[in-house]
Amino acid sequence: MKRRAAWIVAAALGVVALCLGVAEARARAQVRRELSSPLFAAPVDLAPARERVLPRSDAPRPLPMRPVLRIDGGDGLAPPFGRLADVAPSRSGDTLYVLDEMEARVSAFGRDGRFLFAFGRKGRGPGEFLRPTHLLVLPWSGAVGVWDADAQRLTLHAPDGARPRVANPAAGHRTTASKTVRRLAAFDGGFVMEVHADPLLVGPDGQAGALVRLDTALAAADTLVRFAVAGVRATHVETAAGSSATTWLNPPVFSPAPSWDLLRDGTVVFAPGGPAEAYRIGAGGAARVRWARAPGRVTRQDRLRRLAGEIDTGLMRVPPVPPTVLEALHRRFFAHVRPAVTGVLATPGGEVWARRFDTEASWEGHARTWDRAGWDGSARTPVRVPPRFRPLRISGSHVYGIAFDDTYVDRVEVYPLSEAGAE
Repeated sequence: MKRRAAWIVAAALGVVALCLGVAEARARAQVRRELSSPLFAAPVDLAPARERVLPRSDAPRPLPMRPVLRIDGGDGLAPPFGRLADVAPSRSGDTLYVLDEMEARVSAFGRDGRFLFAFGRKGRGPGEFLRPTHLLVLPWSGAVGVWDADAQRLTLHAPDGARPRVANPAAGHRTTASKTVRRLAAFDGGFVMEVHADPLLVGPDGQAGALVRLDTALAAADTLVRFAVAGVRATHVETAAGSSATTWLNPPVFSPAPSWDLLRDGTVVFAPGGPAEAYRIGAGGAARVRWARAPGRVTRQDRLRRLAGEIDTGLMRVPPVPPTVLEALHRRFFAHVRPAVTGVLATPGGEVWARRFDTEASWEGHARTWDRAGWDGSARTPVRVPPRFRPLRISGSHVYGIAFDDTYVDRVEVYPLSEAGAE
């Protein structure tokens, strides 16, 4: 009897071990399949003579804990902030424009943080926005542009927010109904536009993106780089006469996503997100820097932190179930390999900043540590930004970004670039 029980226990343990082995083998196969996709391939085929792999440093230099400027919404005459999307200084640096995506509003502040004026509201008319996501200040005129991702249009305002004028950067390039233009930025000689294939026309496996240079009249001049994107599944249904609905299923969570920055002279700094590398694309061609970082697997803790963050911020509403059960139910929505770079910034002095992946600092995977490098192949000391601060752009001698408190209320913060050790 005891021998039979021992055989039963051994057989059960063998079945469990076999299942675990099959699950692990399947997970390894999924990782290999993801790594072999175009998302982890270099989008630009070049090897500059001075290119070399930069070592990864684990001793970052922190930005100062106190910003030189902090702006809280609702302070004094300023309207309260909802969900901030972007900040941009004026040409002279005397005015700071702050874009509130939730309120569809742009607020302007002086150099000392004093509220000046605001413009914009929800709607479809001139000077109104559906979902504004990016700000751009035109270097040649000082006009303030607001990119509306849902309306697929650019609204240009005078520096004081008056006289809105609507422009369509996708005209003559792609239909605006596809909502494929993700971002627009301006430099001295025109614009750069990030455009993605229309998910309603192209299947997930065939979708791709590109950075397109436009002239000052918003006409397409040339394509700077083409890159892979995590495919989106979309269906469009005519629900009734005169009405319709489009359903979008986003790409896997934590899948690599391209990021880029633009300098006033037209130089583009681009990171595909999969490989640990960044490109400088300018008039003299392209250059590349790479860091010695192998892609890592998305862990169970990564998934748990992401789900907890979405629940805390109200992005996900679920019944009270144990986190382990919730993680198992949502595991199929997550990518298997972490992106190597989750953001990129360029400094006027010729540096590139590349943000690492880390869910301990942010449930979205945005690390506090940014690797830095010079385009001559020299490694620079990494920068560690303050908690809950998300840098958005580097202009002049300052780092501009958005921070939030314990209750996820947004604010604007500005830090001196010199104290990060940047040249």
